[in-house]
Amino acid sequence: MLTLSTQALYWVTVVLSNVGKFGISAAFAIIYVWSAELFPTQVRSSGIGSSSMMARVGGMVCPYIADLVSKAG
Repeated sequence: MLTLSTQALYWVTVVLSNVGKFGISAAFAIIYVWSAELFPTQVRSSGIGSSSMMARVGGMVCPYIADLVSKAG
């Protein structure tokens, strides 16, 4: 039977968390640039500003929703 030491599991956790952080950063950069292409030129700045504002609101509300879900379950 294959047994993994705590040290080996630590490095797997570190590698996977860094891959996840890279993926999140890359997705944010790609979505930010791509969403600018979705809006017509006349309303591009308003569209990007509104999208960014709603993303920030979602980031602020997210912990409260996660707390509600954990208490309901």
